[in-house]
Amino acid sequence: MKKTFDINQELIFLSDSKMLLKVQGVTGGIAEQNDKPLNYYLTLQVSFEQYQQIEQKHLFNLKPEVYSPLIDRQFNPEINLTLELMLKPGLLPKLTQKGTDVTTIITDLKQHPSEEPPPYQQTENWFCLNVLQRQGDDKIGYSTLWNWANPDTLEELVKQGKETFQGWGEQLQTTLESLENRLTKLTITIPTSEPASISQIVTRFFDEEDWDYIRREDEVTLEMSFVGDHGRWSCLAQARDEDEQFLFYSICPIAIPLELRSPIAEFLTKANCGLILGNFELDYADGEVCYKTSIDVEGDRLSEALLESLVYTNVSMMDRYLPSLIAVINGMSPDDAIALVEAD
Repeated sequence: MKKTFDINQELIFLSDSKMLLKVQGVTGGIAEQNDKPLNYYLTLQVSFEQYQQIEQKHLFNLKPEVYSPLIDRQFNPEINLTLELMLKPGLLPKLTQKGTDVTTIITDLKQHPSEEPPPYQQTENWFCLNVLQRQGDDKIGYSTLWNWANPDTLEELVKQGKETFQGWGEQLQTTLESLENRLTKLTITIPTSEPASISQIVTRFFDEEDWDYIRREDEVTLEMSFVGDHGRWSCLAQARDEDEQFLFYSICPIAIPLELRSPIAEFLTKANCGLILGNFELDYADGEVCYKTSIDVEGDRLSEALLESLVYTNVSMMDRYLPSLIAVINGMSPDDAIALVEAD
């Protein structure tokens, strides 16, 4: 759950070059789970000149490799821009131990930096998630990779390449062991005299698993999101009652640029080789990558145990391969990326 509150005061940051940056704070926020802080957020309002300075000096980790510039529209130099920031997740445990909360952070950011400024007053410890500008009734802007992937993980990936993957073996092993435990559950059939439809079974499954979703106008597709160890992405669940089929998609949060679709296609083809349940797909028209699992139950019935296998295998595979896919985008060869992700 994310809580926000108004600031509406000037905040002061310090960059690596000891340059002071004074910007207008708009809102502060905190994401919590079970009353424990997960992330701290800030929304800032900056002038176009300040935005150019932030972009040129890569403040708030706004680096060229984590975002694509606007193509069809341009920012208006006469209109302020809005930046959405997230505090570096690695700082949270230390801050929490010291009793530092988001209110303390905001209070300190209003003051001129001391000789030993706190880490949250330094721009390198914040990640810019979105840059937006309102032009009349429209909003233009872009989201960065920090908005889709865990910043700590992705930052190391950008800096170190192959070395990033060395610490992920245990995480992957834990994920696979959890999945194996799920798959050992007995099949659960629906005890009704009149078998429930596939759409009813699917809806009940996601309700019982506490997934938040919206139902599209086609009444067939549920749209939701999932947060894994290495990123956050959208998912689609399609219940085709007439065809007696169920399909589940994890949609990669990064659209592949045209010039990178060939190496990504090679990477996905090699990733698909040997996969038992599901496969990766690349839409060459728009660069969308997804992982698909599906089942046809004509003449039989769909159980919640089958759904659990299809859904959680799907998101586990996207989470497992997403860092390697990002590595290919950043220049790693498909063969090296496959070797790293499948080493275990």
